[in-house]
Amino acid sequence: MEKPATDEKVTRKDLLDLEERLIGKLSSKEELDQKIAKLATKEELKQEVAKLATREALEVVANQVMKNTNDIENIKTELQAINHKIDRLEEKFDYKFNMVLDAVDNVLKEVTNNRTEKVGYGHTMNRHEGRIENHEKRIKKLEQRAI
Repeated sequence: MEKPATDEKVTRKDLLDLEERLIGKLSSKEELDQKIAKLATKEELKQEVAKLATREALEVVANQVMKNTNDIENIKTELQAINHKIDRLEEKFDYKFNMVLDAVDNVLKEVTNNRTEKVGYGHTMNRHEGRIENHEKRIKKLEQRAI
C-alpha cells in the first residue's frame, strides 16, 4: 500500500491493512524463544572476552614485531654485503679462469704444432729411408764388384 498524502484522511480499512502487515511481520513466541536460545549467554560472552588479548600482550607482540623487523633489516644489510663479495669473487674467478684458458690454448697450439712437425718428420724419414736403402744397394754392388 502506498503512503497516503498528508492531506488525505486515513480510513479504517487503511488501519486494518497496516495492522495485518505488521502482524505478518511479527514473530511468534516460539520463534522468539528459538532466536533467544541461539544468542550467547552472559557467561559465554565473558569467556570469549577472556580469550581476547590484553593490552600488555599486544604490546609484547608489537615489541617482538619491531625486534624482528630490525633483525630482518640487519640480515638484508648483511646479505647485500655478502652479495657484493660474491660479485667480486666471481670477477676474480672469471679473470683467473680466462688466464687458465689462455694457457691451455697455448699448450694446445704447441701440441698441434708438434703433431704437424711429427707428421712432416715421418714423411721426411720415409723419404730418407728410401734413399738410404738405395745407397746401401749401390754400396753392396760396388763392394761386390770390388771383391
